[in-house]
Amino acid sequence: MGRFFGLVGVFLVIVTWSVGFGGTPRSPAAPFLMPGATDIEVVALGTYDWQISYQAPGSPNTWYADVVQQLEQEHWHSPDNPAYGPLNRTYMRRSSFGLGEVWEWVFVGIDPFQPQLAQLRLRRMVVFPWWQRLSRRAEQWRRVAEGWLQRGALLPAGMRALDEKDLSLDG
Repeated sequence: MGRFFGLVGVFLVIVTWSVGFGGTPRSPAAPFLMPGATDIEVVALGTYDWQISYQAPGSPNTWYADVVQQLEQEHWHSPDNPAYGPLNRTYMRRSSFGLGEVWEWVFVGIDPFQPQLAQLRLRRMVVFPWWQRLSRRAEQWRRVAEGWLQRGALLPAGMRALDEKDLSLDG
C-alpha cells in the first residue's frame, strides 16, 4: 500500500514538473528584465532558486519602480511595509494548474554601492495542497482504526482483542 502511494507521488511530481516547468523553456529571468538591460546573468542557486542580475537602464529609482510596477501588474503582491525598507521588497504569488500550485517568491533590492545593478532572487516551489490534506485524513483514519482494533470493535464475532496478559511471556 505504501509503495502504491509512493509511486503515485512520484508520478504526480513528474507530471507537475513537466506541466509547470518543463513546458516553459524560457529563462526564469524573462518576467523581471527591463527593456535595455545589459550584462544579464542568471545563476542557478538550487533546483528552483535563481539569482538574477543585470545592468539596468536609467536611474535606480526608475528601474526599481518599473520592476515593482511590472510585478504588481502580473498579480504579485508584497507583504512588506515599504516604510521599513523602501529599496528592498519581497513579492510573492501563487498560481494553480489543476493538480497543484506553483508558489513563487522574488526579492528585489537596490545595492547602494552599485545602484545600476538590478539584483533579484527568485524561488519557485510546486506544492500539492490536496495531497497534504489527504495525508492528514489518512493519518486520522489510521488512528481511528487503531482505536477500534484495540477495543475489539473490528474483530469478527467470537474473537476478542489481545490485552497485556495475552502478550506476556510469564503465562
